[in-house]
Amino acid sequence: MQNPYLSYASARLACMFYFMAPGLAYGLVTSRMPALKNMTGATEGELGIILLFFGFSALIGLAFAPRLIAKISAKTTLLVSSLACMVFVVLVSFSTSVWYFGATMALLGICMGLCDVTMNVQGVEVERAYKKSSMNVLHAGYNIGAAAAACAGSFFAATSLSVWVNFLLPALVMSAMLWWAEPRLVTGTEGRADKSTAASPESAEPKKRLPFLVWICGLLCVCCYVSEGSVGEWGSLYLHQEKGAPESIAALVFAGFSMCSLLCRLTGDRLRNNFCRHGGCNACACRHADRAHGFELVGLSHRLRHDGPGSGADRADRL
Repeated sequence: MQNPYLSYASARLACMFYFMAPGLAYGLVTSRMPALKNMTGATEGELGIILLFFGFSALIGLAFAPRLIAKISAKTTLLVSSLACMVFVVLVSFSTSVWYFGATMALLGICMGLCDVTMNVQGVEVERAYKKSSMNVLHAGYNIGAAAAACAGSFFAATSLSVWVNFLLPALVMSAMLWWAEPRLVTGTEGRADKSTAASPESAEPKKRLPFLVWICGLLCVCCYVSEGSVGEWGSLYLHQEKGAPESIAALVFAGFSMCSLLCRLTGDRLRNNFCRHGGCNACACRHADRAHGFELVGLSHRLRHDGPGSGADRADRL
């Protein structure tokens, strides 16, 4: 349960900081991709394989997140995985070979997968505790982190400072923000609930099939993720190598993308309140329609497997 003395603004800001962390990590890597490619001597093919395994590693984090939430709570998993993102993104900046670059990116991907699930669980807890739509604004935090990282990358590229300095300073600032935010996170009951459910006779019942809506949202997220990954992971390289733009300008590609996404997300909660007043639409469809990420679906599918689809009002209460 939330601290009775904690205001909604403080809880939402604390949660937003945790949305910013993976955005910052991703923005740092993508904004300095030309420099990382030169440091490691990777070809375009090798870089593509590294980014492919980065995505697969995120899926590993995605798959294990519900188990960790059930064992140690979403709050603890969120704190540890977010701080681990800051550690591994700094380690990425020391890449001098393709193998080291690939290994650190894979570890970063796992941590980002864990973050993406647990930060959405925390976002749902904030909405549930304060009875206010917050998910779009919280996801705007991801874009703020990514845009800030890209702008930092542009500055450090222009000043010719080392990549590790570029990654270390924002990571230290973000880590301090995460430590400040941790006591202000809303404490949910998902871990204890799952443990009690596992010990009950009902847990022996066969799992329910995923609702069709989850598959549709998943397909939508795949399409969004393809476009985001193309711009973020290859945009700076394209501008620098093919169009001859300096690294300081190429680093701003993902910043522009993130700012456009930010503008949409800042209006999402208002649209959700005005046009999706029915429980089922409000709790499920709109929460995912604004999301250019697929990881949030894990929390939804995990709940629907255990709780069943239920009525629209029931879904709104649970989510």
